[in-house]
Amino acid sequence: MPHADNRPARSNNIIPLPVYHDDPYGSLRAAMLFPNEPAKAESYCAAHVMKGPLQNYLRAGHTLSPARLIELFDARNRESCNNEIANREIQGSRAGEVVKSLWGLICSHPDIASWEGAIRLVSAEINVSRATLRSNLSERRRVLHWWGAWTLRESEWLDDPRVGYDRVNDLGAFVTESMTLLYQLCIWRDGRDQPDFLLAGEMFGPWPGCEPHQPRPGWPQTGRINPISFAPSVQIPLRRPAGRPPRRENPVQ
Repeated sequence: MPHADNRPARSNNIIPLPVYHDDPYGSLRAAMLFPNEPAKAESYCAAHVMKGPLQNYLRAGHTLSPARLIELFDARNRESCNNEIANREIQGSRAGEVVKSLWGLICSHPDIASWEGAIRLVSAEINVSRATLRSNLSERRRVLHWWGAWTLRESEWLDDPRVGYDRVNDLGAFVTESMTLLYQLCIWRDGRDQPDFLLAGEMFGPWPGCEPHQPRPGWPQTGRINPISFAPSVQIPLRRPAGRPPRRENPVQ
């Protein structure tokens, strides 16, 4: 499996994740929520910094210049409302479930794996229309690998102080997981030799200076993407018969 700085096969422009306010974690979450709106991403990150990290920094005896504090307050004041952030989380989680289902199809049913099949699986499971899921995916093309990796790790951050594994280590592991997933999805894409709207164009990669995950003895088994399969009760969508499919809006392959 590749490290975080490996790039997918072709047709992708991996751009560095923008880091706002010297906060890689907040910047990553901001990009996941607002991949196409840098101003909102920056204000979200500023709010994150001021809801904990800044207090810890000041308690440790450090200081910030008045200009720097004003910059943070100005950015925080532009923060999106809680409802918008909550909606972005829901939409991103849906997209992550589709990516996870696609990965499951690639692992267990590669002959019929497709975006549409994954969408049908998730639509049936969470009772959300396929059109809504397609929209959730399309709006997050730059960060689908982040949301997919987040869902594959059960949407949680890990730490284990007993073995010296902290949030910083886990953030590096998550970046490696995300880029590994993107690499595998692009191998699948290239093997199909079909246009793939969702796996084309710009995608966020590691930020400058991000170190590849280097696991140590005793650490959690992070930094990799494992094969997954479906429960026997899951009805796998069959390949559609040959012929012209019915017309629909915003199709994805």
